[in-house]
Amino acid sequence: MKSLVSTQRPFAGVLLPFAPAAALLLVLLVLPMAPSARAQTQPCSETNGVKFLNVPNTLSGWDVYDSQGVVLADDFSCNTTGPITDIHIWGSWKSDSVGTITNFWLGIYNDIPAVTNGTTVIPSHPGTNLLWEQTFDQNHFSANRYASGNEYFFDPRSSNIIGGDTLAWYYCFYPTNPFVQQGTAANPTNYWLAAHPQLVDSAAYNFGWKTCVTNYHDVAVWIPEAGGKPLTGAPWTSIYDPFNNNAPVSLAFKITTPTNNPPPCCPETNGVKWIQLPNVPTGFDVNASGV
Repeated sequence: MKSLVSTQRPFAGVLLPFAPAAALLLVLLVLPMAPSARAQTQPCSETNGVKFLNVPNTLSGWDVYDSQGVVLADDFSCNTTGPITDIHIWGSWKSDSVGTITNFWLGIYNDIPAVTNGTTVIPSHPGTNLLWEQTFDQNHFSANRYASGNEYFFDPRSSNIIGGDTLAWYYCFYPTNPFVQQGTAANPTNYWLAAHPQLVDSAAYNFGWKTCVTNYHDVAVWIPEAGGKPLTGAPWTSIYDPFNNNAPVSLAFKITTPTNNPPPCCPETNGVKWIQLPNVPTGFDVNASGV
């Protein structure tokens, strides 16, 4: 069993027991929340129709470290050919200390399906074929505060808790050279979205990609980073929740395309003041019709 002794502030010398409630309590008791105004806070526009959505878990999920040395990726389905016009990611900053992103790299990979060898299952993962990539500088993506909720970070390289946060951010990207998906209803496929921000001061600021409330298909993965991108030739490693019986981890993001019908109403305007997210997987529908 791995003890959660962090070598980073503010947890030096603090032993966190192998229990999520106790770990979260200690994180919240010792975490200095220092808000910052260094994010690129411009409104995120919602365009076209939603093709794929992993809803963020802002109340009891994780923020998976996605900063210096690490690139994360997760898979999404495709059953309709067409270009990806928008990519949206939910993330947070350790201790709510927001760093300055110099550029945000996104890439889409082909899928290597899972393989079963007797009782051993090798999960699916990104292939070696980088189908699309784009680096977005500070002036070519938007970010909004999305929601509040006490959560905490873990580093997929060690499964150690490295901090906590209370604010979720919503990042929006609009590719200038959109990737054209090739899946169809008759021949659906999966792709992998990889993401990594480069920071002005990666030693002082840590970005994390939020986990989601549901798990699509297979577990998210990480790979060593070099120069803001995945290290060539390095293996992708699956990410499991060390505090929930090693349950698979999936990451929160949304993809929209012009081939999916946009919503008929309800445009998103201005900034979010308050939000109570729906409990889609395990919640109730309360009868409000009076019948």
